[in-house]
Amino acid sequence: MAQGRLLTGASVSSGATRSKGHSLLPRYGQSILGYRTMVEWRFDSRNEMDAHRLRHEFMDLLRAGGTGDFPAAELVYGELIGNAVRHAPGRIVVRLDWDDDTPVLTVHDEGESFRPDFRLPEDPMSEHGRGLFIVRALALSLDVEDIDGDGSQVNARLPVHRAA
Repeated sequence: MAQGRLLTGASVSSGATRSKGHSLLPRYGQSILGYRTMVEWRFDSRNEMDAHRLRHEFMDLLRAGGTGDFPAAELVYGELIGNAVRHAPGRIVVRLDWDDDTPVLTVHDEGESFRPDFRLPEDPMSEHGRGLFIVRALALSLDVEDIDGDGSQVNARLPVHRAA
């Protein structure tokens, strides 16, 4: 298990592997409770429990530093991570970057590139095909990139604002 610091500086354990830059350090006076505004996690898409654990840590960071539509932000996280876990075997990198008033969630997977389809499926009761439609409706902005030879990356600006 990897160790990292979470907001209070206390050691927190997670089953996911975090990048060496995970420690939240002071950064240019703009921060979440005095800590760095970017954090990155890495985990294997076959380990759904890591994704679940990271959801709680991710949401704790958002709530600690902002105000806004937390249920929408959590749904965006869940849809993007769920898509990566279902469709992209291998490493997933999740990054929360909060350099501006609103945070950006980035999910980078090593799976096959895909053409994003933001429409609802023809059958509205279908179990699949609504994720990007939901994310596009809830996120302030959404960008999907094909990373040449290295999977796909989705960037979603979340409906949360930095606390005053």
